Amino acid sequence: MEYKMEIKLLNNDEINFIKWDNCVKSSLNAIVYAETWFLDIVCPNWKGMVADDYEFVMPICTKQKFTIPYVYQPYFTQQLGLFSSHLIDEKLVNFYLKSLHYPYIEMNLNSFNKFSEPHFEIMERTNYELDLPASYEILKNNYSEYTIRNLKKAAQNKINVLQGTSVGAFIAFYKLQISRLVPELQKEHYEQLKKILSFAVRNGKGLIYSAYSDNNSLLATAFLLQSPGRVILLAHAVTQEGREKGAVFKIIDKFIFENAQKAIILDFEGSNIASIAKFFEGFGAKPVRYLRIKKNKLHPILKLIKK
Repeated sequence: MEYKMEIKLLNNDEINFIKWDNCVKSSLNAIVYAETWFLDIVCPNWKGMVADDYEFVMPICTKQKFTIPYVYQPYFTQQLGLFSSHLIDEKLVNFYLKSLHYPYIEMNLNSFNKFSEPHFEIMERTNYELDLPASYEILKNNYSEYTIRNLKKAAQNKINVLQGTSVGAFIAFYKLQISRLVPELQKEHYEQLKKILSFAVRNGKGLIYSAYSDNNSLLATAFLLQSPGRVILLAHAVTQEGREKGAVFKIIDKFIFENAQKAIILDFEGSNIASIAKFFEGFGAKPVRYLRIKKNKLHPILKLIKK
């Protein structure tokens, strides 16, 4: 099929946010990362590729370096790409991205987007998802021995999981545990995460779970972001003691127990790191592939733009 539609690249202040969000939320591949409130936080000057009066939309996150604009994937935003309530085939995704004229493009498409343009480097990434409509007993039967062992450890150590930790307490704990593991996260990124949590919790779109020891020490926290038809494990952190006592396993198991038999997907946000993938798979989650694409048409001297 040859596409004749006109695609408009709109600046942020030119976008009809109501029409945009209606398109994203009604899409077959709906996900919260592409909603306007989320984009406004992770990339305040995002642009939008729009066709057929918002029947097809693609968010574009841009920055400048050395006065040169480029497309990038923001932190805390696993998948973007093309969204529509209509069928999205590979040729349509190709058509959209061929219409995007930036010298440097690096972005993640969503798992419904297929892509095959020869001028792009295409890398496959792995997410992990768990369907929750089954009963808790059935879901737990799919846990691995490794997961069961860690849940027994959590029970033996009397780990208690509660909801209701404040956003400020979550961010302070998260930063303390994560800053050593992910040093590239800067002050602006923690501020963005705080804004995401604040908006989500205030608007009933997010849950914070915390795991405590038997002497009431905070061992682990997890933030779960609600998206159409799914809940995303957007951020979590754990102390060394929490790792040894199975605290995060207890948090995830509690969420599954409370949400079994609901028509939602628990989205673990995936990883290509074997040890993290083992943790997700241990709850019965299945791998779902999505694509990371990259194009670098910069002058050789300027290819240091991302270094």
